[in-house]
Amino acid sequence: PNPGVIDAGHRNGVPVYGTIFLPPTAYGGQIQWVRDLVQKSGSTFPVADKLIEMTEYYGFDGWFINQETAGGDAQLAEDVRDFMIYLQDNSNLEIQWYDSMVESGGISWQNQLNSSNDWFFQHEGNLVSDWMFLNFNWNETRLTNSATLAATLGRSPYELYAGIDVQSNGYNTGANWGALFPEGAEHVTSV
Repeated sequence: PNPGVIDAGHRNGVPVYGTIFLPPTAYGGQIQWVRDLVQKSGSTFPVADKLIEMTEYYGFDGWFINQETAGGDAQLAEDVRDFMIYLQDNSNLEIQWYDSMVESGGISWQNQLNSSNDWFFQHEGNLVSDWMFLNFNWNETRLTNSATLAATLGRSPYELYAGIDVQSNGYNTGANWGALFPEGAEHVTSV
C-alpha cells in the first residue's frame, strides 16, 4: 500500500495490509514462487524478515496471504504454516490467511474452518494467522461448525471472516445473511 492509503486508513481507524497473492496456475502462478517465499536459511525465513522490515518501514499493519497456486505437497504446506508462525513470533504484524491451501499442500477451498485448514489459523498453541478469510461458498452449517472449531482452538469465531464475492456482480451479489446473522442470536462469524 502507498503512503496516502496507509495514512488515510490510519486516520480513520482502519488497518492497512499488503497482499501476497500467489495466483492459480491457470493465471500464470508457479509453485516455485511459493517455495521461494518460504525458503529457509538456517532457522530464519529471509523473505519473512524482509516483509517485516518493509512493513515496519512503511508503517502498515500486516499482510493478507492468498496462496492459490496448485502443485504443493504436505511439506510445502508445513513450510507455509511455519513461515507465518515465524512472522508472528518475530513481529507485531497482523496476518490474514485466505482459505485456499490445505494441509496436504493442495488447493481446495473449504469454505469453512475445518481439520483440513485449521493449522493455518492455529497450530499447537501457536497463533498462525490473526484472521482467516473463508471462501465464498459457506453456508449455515459450515459457519456454525467453523465458529465451534475456532472456540475449541481457543480463538474467537469473529476472527473468521465469511467472504462475499462482490467483484463479479457488485451490489447485486446475494448473500445468505440469515446464516451470518441468525434472527435473535449473535452473529456467527465476521463478514
